[in-house]
Amino acid sequence: MNVRDMAVTPLVLCSTGVIARGPQAQSEHRIIEIAPRLSADGVEVMIYGSWYGRLDEVAVLLAQSGLSMPVTHGVKSIGPDLVANGDLVHERALRRFDDNCRFTARIGADRVVLHLWGLPDADALIDRQLEALPTLLDIADRHGMMLALEAIPCVVHDPLSLIHPVLETDSRARIALDTEFLGMHGQLDDVFAAGSGIPGRWPMCTSRTSTATSLMGQRDGAATSSPGRDGSRSTAGLMACANVRTRTR
Repeated sequence: MNVRDMAVTPLVLCSTGVIARGPQAQSEHRIIEIAPRLSADGVEVMIYGSWYGRLDEVAVLLAQSGLSMPVTHGVKSIGPDLVANGDLVHERALRRFDDNCRFTARIGADRVVLHLWGLPDADALIDRQLEALPTLLDIADRHGMMLALEAIPCVVHDPLSLIHPVLETDSRARIALDTEFLGMHGQLDDVFAAGSGIPGRWPMCTSRTSTATSLMGQRDGAATSSPGRDGSRSTAGLMACANVRTRTR
């Protein structure tokens, strides 16, 4: 079946990055106060480094809030730290991912998005990060999580070309497509053609310029709104991603 023929009905989620943007705003209390006012079906919870040391406390407060929170976004330093100098930093990255998965489970979510690569090295050391991927997926499995790697900007390769080695390394991995970043690499129109070659691997589809993220699969579907570069928060353009063939585990 052609990917364009697959029908999905995504929910619309709002990234908490819209609510708690910037170090001074990374408050779970702010999220709990503002999220219910949003015209969305739920939220994608950004996990902040400033929450380390009290993740359990934050998780309890969020879980008691009654918010719909089907997905989290892992701390963005985890992937880059996997290739930082020193075994201690590498081990800390794995521990923090474990903490992120535990937090995700405690708030009632079952999916976590992660940046496998990122600044300062971007994708220049992707081979080493891919070596750590099975361990990350083992950790996710222990917590009952689906792990989706976000296709973010590259300096050596490009987002779509990195999807293939990711899936070849471990077929348990899923991919979060970010349409803003694909557009930066001139690959936005290639999404459907690429998807037809890797069926069932696209549980998420993100748009930041139109600020919508679709989280789609057999269990349910979702779309997450996050702020665009211009600060806009429109959900226009969501359906550009909504017909991508998807499958969870």
